[in-house]
Amino acid sequence: MAVPSTESIGAVIFDVGGVLYENIQEFFLPDLARRHGLDPDTLLSLGYKHGADWGLGRATEEQYWNGILTDAGLSADLLPALVAETADYVRSIPETWKLIDSLPAGLRLGILSNTTWEWVARLRAVEDWEGRFDPILLSCEVGICKPDPAIFALLIERLSMPSEQVLFVDDREDNLAAARELGIRGHLFHSAAALREDLERHGIFPARPES
Repeated sequence: MAVPSTESIGAVIFDVGGVLYENIQEFFLPDLARRHGLDPDTLLSLGYKHGADWGLGRATEEQYWNGILTDAGLSADLLPALVAETADYVRSIPETWKLIDSLPAGLRLGILSNTTWEWVARLRAVEDWEGRFDPILLSCEVGICKPDPAIFALLIERLSMPSEQVLFVDDREDNLAAARELGIRGHLFHSAAALREDLERHGIFPARPES
């Protein structure tokens, strides 16, 4: 297990779903289950099951939905409407983007996400990533998903800096635990306000005076 470090933060790396944008799978699949009288947790588990290959770039969006519909006993005729509905669902988390825009210019920013080619295009259409993040590590591109330690090792390689200087922001503790094993510091995301407070503790922002 990595020990705490006193080194300053040189890079902040962001997860996508649940940090930069709402996590559509965790919102949409339970809602879909309720519409059809199914157990929300069961349908969400099917989403994770069939989303694994999709996130690794080994399956298409249609294959993902067909797998869920088949296992849930729902009609394949629902597929076109589901693709269209979820394509229109993209919701950024504006408070996080506002925080990103306020970060010091010398701080390196990156993205590390389990995501798919289809969703990358939709997400980038809502918020422009161009010139804002480096590196950008996407599971569908590199063929590795969090919490596999290999994707965090690749992150450190791409950053070319000590792991102790990296802060990873994610909404899942299992991903942060895997990152810590390589010495990467972590922040479990609940809100942009809480993230800012953590960045202040790390000295990235000056601490605000108490009122």
